[in-house]
Amino acid sequence: MVFLAELAAGRLSLEGYVSLLRSLRALFAAAEGAAAAASHPAVAAVFSPADSALTALAADLAALDTVPHRILSDAELRATAAAQDLRVAAASAPLRSLGHLYVLAGVQREAAARRGQVAAALGLAGPSGVAFVTRSEAGAAGRWRSLSARLDGLALTRPERAVVVAGAVDLLGDLSDVVSALPSAGVSAPSGTAIHLNREAGSHPVTGDPRELAAALRAGERTWAEHPYYEQRYGERGRRFTRSDSGWLVTLTAAAPAVVEGEVAWLARLLAARGMPRLLMERHLLTLHAELVAAVPDEAPRYAKIAAAARALGDARREWVGDARLAELGRRFDAAAGPALAAALPGVGELLGGAVADERHGLSRAVPSLTDWLTDRARFPERWAAAVTATLAAARDGARGDASLHP
Repeated sequence: MVFLAELAAGRLSLEGYVSLLRSLRALFAAAEGAAAAASHPAVAAVFSPADSALTALAADLAALDTVPHRILSDAELRATAAAQDLRVAAASAPLRSLGHLYVLAGVQREAAARRGQVAAALGLAGPSGVAFVTRSEAGAAGRWRSLSARLDGLALTRPERAVVVAGAVDLLGDLSDVVSALPSAGVSAPSGTAIHLNREAGSHPVTGDPRELAAALRAGERTWAEHPYYEQRYGERGRRFTRSDSGWLVTLTAAAPAVVEGEVAWLARLLAARGMPRLLMERHLLTLHAELVAAVPDEAPRYAKIAAAARALGDARREWVGDARLAELGRRFDAAAGPALAAALPGVGELLGGAVADERHGLSRAVPSLTDWLTDRARFPERWAAAVTATLAAARDGARGDASLHP
């Protein structure tokens, strides 16, 4: 890889090394946080806070990263995305944390062999700026042996070992992507494109401000928690697009309000035709706005354009299906489906109401793109499908006449 070749040749750039440290900090924080939060006894038996590299990474960044709120490099965008994936994977399969910890212990062992190269390339004669590699040099072998022994002492089944290995393989791939994207000597401008957050997303821009990107990711996670429909229908691929779309939406705030509203309207229509009523975009924008304002309050006037776009979507929906009507449809569906089925996928009645409002606005695919999936008998029982059909009929019957009739 170019970065490692430049390091070996003594041509390591300070920007490249800072980018690596920031990327590693994101990955270590995610892995260690997931391991510390895991309730699985095997993870508790292996994870040791004493192995943490976060303090050393923070010290090096304090010494070397002197530009406040520096724009994220492409490598850091990839690391940010990988860190989110790592947290999600560990939450759903805690044993993956063991694979993550194993790989990161290997990273520290590799760093031990690079101390001299780093210090020489960056002209660092003292301890400042080399805490991570020095720490690794001092104890990497012992930490590696200790972690390996703890792993070897676990009584895991073959399927459980496969989960551990899968976690290790995923993180190794992420690390390879990160290192491949590190800035080369003499190259300083990151591209900041969505492909670094989501390989399928293309080349449209995403925010490179670390505070804004963190807010966008939190907003996506909150939206998915509020609407389990996303997870059940779109899975990991949908999560990646939520990430890249949210990063792009933040960049719109540099444009005029009319441009923001137009771009949001375009994306909302596109997603509505793919099974996501514009109601979901409306709610996600409000969450994104709240996260952005909390993260960077000085930019609140700029972020207000996001809230305004959400209100425009909401006003259009309320012309046909108001907030009270949405709630009523939610209750109607839950009663028809029954408590057990309704709890398995909350919010279906409201989604149907949102899709009908989109249909009334001329989005012909809004309803079938949602109901074709919701009535699939391979996924849902007859009672569920009947509840969808009945609630859809009620939503269409109510979405008539003047908006004042539908608060």
